[in-house]
Amino acid sequence: MVRHGDHTHLTYELELPSEPGAVQEELNVRLDAEAEDADSAEIFRRLHMPRDKHPTEPLAKGEWR
Repeated sequence: MVRHGDHTHLTYELELPSEPGAVQEELNVRLDAEAEDADSAEIFRRLHMPRDKHPTEPLAKGEWR
């Protein structure tokens, strides 16, 4: 839970296993990991968000200002 001004946000963290296990094999799930950072993230291009107008530091550091 994170307090922000006069309201509270419910936050969560998703952790994916580094190696596939029995569940992934049973469900036939394969996730290919990609090394990505805020500078190379394709999501900004897909959302048409120019980095010079939308700061990425809060996303990369996990602190919203």
